This record gives sequence, structure tokens and C-alpha cells, in this order.
Amino acid sequence: MKNQLSFFDRKVYAPEPRCIAQKYRISLIKEESFAYNFQLANVSLAVDFLKKHLKLHLEPEEVLVVLCLDVQLNLNAIFEVSRGTLNFAPANTREIFKRVLLTNCHSIIIAHNHPGGSAKPSMDDIDTTKKIKEAAQLLDIRLNDHIIIAEDSYYSFSQAGIL
Repeated sequence: MKNQLSFFDRKVYAPEPRCIAQKYRISLIKEESFAYNFQLANVSLAVDFLKKHLKLHLEPEEVLVVLCLDVQLNLNAIFEVSRGTLNFAPANTREIFKRVLLTNCHSIIIAHNHPGGSAKPSMDDIDTTKKIKEAAQLLDIRLNDHIIIAEDSYYSFSQAGIL
């Protein structure tokens, strides 16, 4: 019989397990590499990287990415966090920091594009930035900037004094 044990010549039945715990291992899988020879030390360098290497300004729908930086502001990881519609990309804080924590980075730059042409942030962009900043502070990770990329312009939350 299932779960039957012998104990001093008596048959004892062990209870059915109520739940099963799974053991997991987390790992990063590299998809692609980008060669560059500068630190992302200012907004214009970050915007240049986002346009030249990620082509964020050419995406037909909103795409949210996170750039993970070391202490010297060298880029050590890039994640596409979400891909949305013409005017919205989900920016789930949990999804952002699930990736960020795997890289053991010192600071991050969040970026997304506005395919409609205007880099002006929406109220949702502003609220999301504040939420991400609060979460980053709790985790001792610096949010260097949130950059919105449009085809011919950009908006930097740090330059605007919001960060």
C-alpha cells in the first residue's frame, strides 16, 4: 500500500505530502554582445548607445530596456523588459529588478521609446519612474536615468531634475 511503513512489526501509514517544494537555479544566458569603448557617463552617451546599438528610436511599438552598469559606469548587461503597443509598454517593477539583481550591478538606466514622435513623458511615465526609483533605493541600486527616445529627440528624467 502507498506510504506504508513498518515500525516494530506494526504497519504505519505516512500522511500524503500536502505540497511539493521545487529546487531551482537561476542563471543568465547571453543572447548577444555589443562592442563599445566608452563609459555611459552622461545622457548623450547613453542616448547614442540606445540609438546606434539598440536602434530603439526605430522600433514600431514601445520597448522598455534596462541598462545595467558597474561602479565605473561600464555597461555590463542589457535587458529588454517589455514590448508593448504604439503608445504603451508595461513597466512592471518586479520584472525590471528580477533581471537587474542577476547582474549584481551598481546602477541602472531605464529607457523606452515613443514611436509617435514626441519624447514628452506621460503621467504614467512619471509615476513609473518614481516607483522604479523607490524600488532601486530599497535595493541599494542607483537609478541614473530614465530616458525616453523619440525619432529625433529624447527626454531625460535626470536632466529634467526629476531624478
